[in-house]
Amino acid sequence: RIVMIVNLHTLFTASILLASNVAAADRIKVAVVPGIAVNLDAARVDALSQDMAEGLSAELEIDAVGGLEVRRQLPAEGLPPDCVTTPACTADVAKRTGAQQLLFVVMVDSGAGGAVQIDTTWVEPSTGHSASRPPIDLTSTIDVDAKAKFEAAATRLLPDAPVKKQGGDGTPMVVQPPMVGGVPRHFTTVSYATG
Repeated sequence: RIVMIVNLHTLFTASILLASNVAAADRIKVAVVPGIAVNLDAARVDALSQDMAEGLSAELEIDAVGGLEVRRQLPAEGLPPDCVTTPACTADVAKRTGAQQLLFVVMVDSGAGGAVQIDTTWVEPSTGHSASRPPIDLTSTIDVDAKAKFEAAATRLLPDAPVKKQGGDGTPMVVQPPMVGGVPRHFTTVSYATG
């Protein structure tokens, strides 16, 4: 009998792990790809790209990558300026980054106290679809301010991506089991069988 209970517990645990892996596999991966940068060095472009990826991931049910992680996967000589309009180039970037969708970003420092305008083009290489997205104006490039702007613009940048469920105060909801004495309450297969 104990062997049967242990096997049921193992089967139950394996099915939960499989279901969570399938759910994670259903999430689309989006890469924030640095394109043209005017009056900004590569380190600042990478930092803003990383902030954008984090802002998108905070608001949407996606896996977003950006910054140095993406730059390392791109060709050492950089991307051609017309990559966003060249299907072979966008397909190569998608293959290198492992992403299903790409956000090509153009960043321009206007020189007015660190203000940066970011123009974004969304591309789905598998279908060949692309669309320009509304520009984002950063009056300050301080990380906290930039992330907040990117979070606010997430649904405009990726309007088809599912939005994370929000709590009453606007924060993403995290579902956890009730806590009793600091320990999560849950029933295992063994406790069901014992009961």
